[in-house]
Amino acid sequence: MSPRAKRAAAHRLISELGLSERKVCQVVEPPRSIYRRPLAIQKAADPDADLRTWSCTFAKEHPR
Repeated sequence: MSPRAKRAAAHRLISELGLSERKVCQVVEPPRSIYRRPLAIQKAADPDADLRTWSCTFAKEHPR
């Protein structure tokens, strides 16, 4: 069973049967860190990306 399928099964058991996260993770056997961590596609974009880009450009243009 893939991690995505395990995550989906865990969500379904929790929402439909009202089981605890710990019990579901014992039954389905995904580590709780996989269950809790959001998927990469669900993560928000980096809010400081523009600042980081500017900072790197500035550092290259003004070396010590």
